[in-house]
Amino acid sequence: MDEKRIEHALSKLRRSSAMSMLMIGAGAVFLVGALYYSATRLTPLEQKIQALQASEAEMSRRITVLNGELEQKRRELEEVEDRLQKLDEALPLLQAGTRHLMSREYPEAIKSYQDFLAVSPDSSEAHNFLGYAEFRYARSLEDPSAAKGHYDRARASLEKAVALQEGTSGRYRWAQYNLALLHFQLGDKEAALQAVAGTLSGSPAMVEMLCKDGQFRSMRLDEEIGARFVEIVDAVAIAKGLSTCWVTQARR
Repeated sequence: MDEKRIEHALSKLRRSSAMSMLMIGAGAVFLVGALYYSATRLTPLEQKIQALQASEAEMSRRITVLNGELEQKRRELEEVEDRLQKLDEALPLLQAGTRHLMSREYPEAIKSYQDFLAVSPDSSEAHNFLGYAEFRYARSLEDPSAAKGHYDRARASLEKAVALQEGTSGRYRWAQYNLALLHFQLGDKEAALQAVAGTLSGSPAMVEMLCKDGQFRSMRLDEEIGARFVEIVDAVAIAKGLSTCWVTQARR
C-alpha cells in the first residue's frame, strides 16, 4: 500500500517536473522571440522616433529664426513709418522754401531747406534747392568775402545732391544743371562745360529747359568755351527734335 502511494507521488512529481520544464522552455522561447522582435522591430521604430525628434528640433530652430526675422522686419517697418510721418510733417518746410526762393527771399529759403534736411538728410531735391538758394544769395551780395561762404555751401549742397542722384535714371538732373551755373560763376569753365554735358547725358529732356534759360546765355557768349557749349547743347536739341534753341542762338 505504501509502495503504491510512493509510486503515485513520484509519478505526480515527474508530471509536475515535466510541466515545469515545458513552461521554462516556453518562457525561453518567448524571451528569445521578444529579443528578436526588439532587435528587428523596435530599433527602426526608435530610429524613427529619434528622426522625428530631430526634425521637431530643427523645425523649432527655424521657427525661432523666422520669429527673429519677423521681429526685425517689424522694427524696420516701424522706422520707415516713423520717417514717413516726419517727412509728411516736414513737407511744408520744403514748400515754404520754394516760395521764398521764387520771391528772392534767399535767407528764409535757406533756413526752410536746412530745417527740412534736418528731418530728411538724404533728400537730393532738398540739397539741390538749398545749393541753388545759396548760389543765388551769393550772387546777390556785393561783398565778395561775404559771398564766398555761400558759394562754398552752394557747391557742397549741389555736389551732395549729385552724389545722391548717382546711378538713378529717368530723373531730371537739376543739381548738375545748377552746378554748371555755379562752376561758371566761379570761373571754373571746364567744370561748367562738363556739368552741362553730364546733365544732358543723364537727362536729355532737360535740353528744352536749358535752351530757354537765360542764365546760360553768358556761357554761350564766352570766348573760351562758347563754341563747345553750343556744340554740346545743339547736338542734344537736334536729337530731341527741337527746331530752335534760344540760348545757343544768343548773340552779343
